[in-house]
Amino acid sequence: MSVKWILGIDVGSKKTGVAVGQTVTGQARPLALICKPISQLQANNFSLFIKEWSVSCIVLGLPQLADKKLHPLEKSIRALANALEKTFSLPVYFADETLSSHEAKQRFGSRKEYDSAAAAVMIEDFIASNGYRI
Repeated sequence: MSVKWILGIDVGSKKTGVAVGQTVTGQARPLALICKPISQLQANNFSLFIKEWSVSCIVLGLPQLADKKLHPLEKSIRALANALEKTFSLPVYFADETLSSHEAKQRFGSRKEYDSAAAAVMIEDFIASNGYRI
């Protein structure tokens, strides 16, 4: 079984967390924090990570509201997903990241980069639920 690398992106209104994980161990680790508002994010902000890790796919956090209404960031996140797919010819999957920040705080302790830790949690959850079908 060959290893496949996955890039995780947890987009926030002011900053975005980036993580990488792999399918053999199912583990992920925080990589970076991009301190840009979502309105300034572009697909090429992620090109170095995609090239360095030779990722097979991207997992993009999509927050869900309890009342099932459209989250204020959803349109921007979906636009970023389309740009990532078009720019890098990689599949982009959405992951519910509603509780990922809370879980990241519990698992990674007092780190300030909860967004990148949350991206790592999203990748691990994605691998656990999708197995090796990626």
